[in-house]
This record gives sequence, C-alpha cells and structure tokens, in this order.
Amino acid sequence: MKGIKSVFNKSVIFIVLICLSLLFGGAGNVNSDREVYLGGFPVGIELDASGVVVTDTFEILTDNGVVAPAKKAGILVDDVILSVNGQKVSCAQDVINAVQKSALDDVEVEVQRGKDTITLSVRPAKDSVTKEPRIGVSVTEGISGVGTVTFITKTG
Repeated sequence: MKGIKSVFNKSVIFIVLICLSLLFGGAGNVNSDREVYLGGFPVGIELDASGVVVTDTFEILTDNGVVAPAKKAGILVDDVILSVNGQKVSCAQDVINAVQKSALDDVEVEVQRGKDTITLSVRPAKDSVTKEPRIGVSVTEGISGVGTVTFITKTG
C-alpha cells in the first residue's frame, strides 16, 4: 500500500506542475480565442469496495499442466469478492487464507457483479512452484486515482 501512496503523491505533484506551467509558463504566442482559465485543483479519488475487486484472472502452472480455476468457474474482472466459503473478505490476504484453508477442495466464492450477487464454485489448483493452492485471481482492496482539472474558456 505504501508504494501506491507514493505513486499517487507523485501523480498529484506532476499534475500540479503541469497546471502551473500552463497557467504561468504560457505556450508562446497564445491566440486569445483559445485561452482557458484553470479552475479547481487535482483531487484524489478513492473508492472503498465492500469486498475485494478482481482486477485479473490468470493461469496457474501445476504439475499436470496449466489451469485457470477462476476463469473456468466464471469469475470476471470487476467482480467484487464478498466471501469465500461463507467467510466475509475485506482484503486480499483474507482470500488467500480462505483458499489455503480449503486445501484443494472446492471453494464457494460469493461475488457482486453489477447489482447481482452470485455464488460460484471454484476448485483451487496446486501451484507447482509454491506448492500452495491458488484460484488464479488478482485482486485489489479498492481503487484510487487522481481527478481531472476543470477549466473554463473565455466564452464559458
């Protein structure tokens, strides 16, 4: 999380510098019909989901070949994982712990997809490198970013 905050802070500083250069640096000969008035300032945006958001599904290398348990079960990017085997999850580590606890037995994954809540059965696969059970999802615990700068032209 510390790395995300660092990138986030650098992004905010970068946008502020661009705004200041546009405002005070000028672009040489500026046509007065094309001038804009910068308003507002960069805004940090953070979305806290009530679960963990699936950012990707991937394949797992097992001793018996490559498998994609999450994809096969129907888990999609942007699904919000609410619980695994009836245990509510609020972070990526909760998902990892629940899958590891299941060993290689099927896990019931409850996801929010749009307005629908769906329960999917996923059979974990044993990763040939780590020897741990995996379901093949990348997740994040929320979304953060930087808002855009608002501007007004001379004509409104």
